[in-house]
Amino acid sequence: MKQAPQACYERIDSYLMKLEFTRSEADPNLYFKVEDDKPLILMLYVDDLFLQVQTLSFTNVRGRWLLNLK
Repeated sequence: MKQAPQACYERIDSYLMKLEFTRSEADPNLYFKVEDDKPLILMLYVDDLFLQVQTLSFTNVRGRWLLNLK
């Protein structure tokens, strides 16, 4: 099952690209996006996802992510 983590990463990567995130060239696990002049920074690490936002207005998008990733 060595392909399972890669398949999972590719699925998440594809989804983040649809949400117009940009993948960092320096670290392929780092994504960023500017929405309403506010930076969104997302980091994938093993089986965790860390999201740094400046405001709480991003909660609606987070809910859509959870529904679409199932």
